[in-house]
Amino acid sequence: MLENRYNELVEILKKANIEYYTLDNPTLTDREYDNYMSELLKIENENPKKVPGLILENDYEKEEWEAGKKRYKMRKNRRKGILWFMF
Repeated sequence: MLENRYNELVEILKKANIEYYTLDNPTLTDREYDNYMSELLKIENENPKKVPGLILENDYEKEEWEAGKKRYKMRKNRRKGILWFMF
């Protein structure tokens, strides 16, 4: 049951990321996205050996990791009404 919910949350967040970052057409509000992410992180924190980490299970090259950090910072600041890029 818990694993099913975890997998559902992963799929919801993957879809939301594609809609937001690739298609520039988000269907979730920032609040909805944050709620799903909080639920996912809670499951991971409460079950560290039973459920693999969403981020840590991926093998990122250094360039991909840095690009992801920049996108996260941009999204985080967009929520605050500030849009800026880190180069």
